Amino acid sequence: MTLVALDDIRFAYPGHAPVLDGACLTLSAGQRLSLTGPNGAGKSTLLHILLGLRHPDAGRVTVFGQARRTEADFHEVRRRVG
Repeated sequence: MTLVALDDIRFAYPGHAPVLDGACLTLSAGQRLSLTGPNGAGKSTLLHILLGLRHPDAGRVTVFGQARRTEADFHEVRRRVG
């Protein structure tokens, strides 16, 4: 079962170059993931998008088998992800 699917995520902070440009990630039950990289690489931004704290400029966020678009869509995600 796919828990998280981020497809073609694009995000840029206003007035800056894109932090994420076409990022894709699929995480299934039982898998573990480590995000590493230098400051400014987009690690925290990616997690903020996964939790709905930031919204991508483009792309699709699917968590627990459901597309997540609105603030209300992410309430379940925040309750279940720790």
